[in-house]
Amino acid sequence: MRALERTSRDSSADHADLAGGRTRQPPAARCAVPARPEGVAARRRGARWLALALLAPVVPAAAADALPAPLVAATTAHPGMRVLEAVDLRDPACRRALGAHPGWIEADLDGDGRPDFGALLVDARPSRIVRFDGRDYPVYAAQVLLLLGRAGGRYEERLLYDFSDALPTSRGLLLEPPHRIRDVQSQRSRTLRQPALTFLSCGQFSVVYAWDGKNFVPMKTADKALGLAP
Repeated sequence: MRALERTSRDSSADHADLAGGRTRQPPAARCAVPARPEGVAARRRGARWLALALLAPVVPAAAADALPAPLVAATTAHPGMRVLEAVDLRDPACRRALGAHPGWIEADLDGDGRPDFGALLVDARPSRIVRFDGRDYPVYAAQVLLLLGRAGGRYEERLLYDFSDALPTSRGLLLEPPHRIRDVQSQRSRTLRQPALTFLSCGQFSVVYAWDGKNFVPMKTADKALGLAP
């Protein structure tokens, strides 16, 4: 038995979904880039602990067998959602970039010595259909979550980013190693003292969520749409 604490998202910005694109791109490429969070402390009220039996979630058996127990617990806490898999990616180049498990990472992300997880969950069923250039695209609800290790084998859940996406997709998660990074919009640089979570849209943009001692702050490290490179 493990417990999972749920808190509100770190990012308070409202993110546009597939219908908000301005360029003639497939629906999966037209999702707003996560914005810098504001008023995070005010949105972290009413946290509660959920006791979760590690039951099989709504994912294929092979995928469930490969998932660490905290991720299985997270999918159980979100009925009907599953962790993104490599087979969900659109093209080979994106699969090579994101690796064998593009839907999750594991590392000590907040520097407390305990293992943490990042997860990209997608709904098992489409929420709507978007028609683009004469073709129908099923659109799925998706979330980027953090599971922060706590005492007693519990995990605190934080919602970083929720959005809609078509499958197959070009989005996934990467583990960012400690090094110096630069925000291409603010032009500010910082040195990562511990690993961070990168939300990557292949060929479009990348956002690194880095721990600043209190919150996970997003830094946009590339944005092709704006002509910004690392």
